[in-house]
This record gives sequence, structure tokens and C-alpha cells, in this order.
Amino acid sequence: MRVLAPAPFRVALFTLATLPGPIAVAVFNNHLYGSPLASGYGTVGATIYAGRYFLTNRAVLAWLVETQTPFILLAFAAPFLLRRA
Repeated sequence: MRVLAPAPFRVALFTLATLPGPIAVAVFNNHLYGSPLASGYGTVGATIYAGRYFLTNRAVLAWLVETQTPFILLAFAAPFLLRRA
């Protein structure tokens, strides 16, 4: 049987291994858009506008079904269908 390293060590190692990705994205965004938290989609306020909430969700749901087939909708039912007693 293989002995695993202690859980906190594994979590720290995983965290360190995943940090280069977000750091690279932050550097890239800072270079292109002037801030590590900015993106090409605009400001957070413009992207997540409460007035367009239902319109945006309807469009995203339509795109999801168009690109992934209607069977993807079963994923929304899964928590209710696979409920454990």
C-alpha cells in the first residue's frame, strides 16, 4: 500500500502547482487592458447588469442547448433524480 503525504502538504502542493495559470492570465490582462482584474469583456458592472439578467440567462440557455444538444438539460435534473435517501 502506498503512503500518501499529509493532506495539508498535498493541498499546498496543488495550490502552488495551479498558481502559474491565474498569474499568467493576470499579467496578460494587465498588459492588454491596464489592470489584472480587467478583461476584454469590459467592466464587471457592464458585464453583469441586473437589467439584462433574464435576457442574458435566456440567451445562455439557448446557446447551451444549441451547442451541446438538449441532453445537457438532464444535468439540471440530476440533483433531483439522483437524490440519496
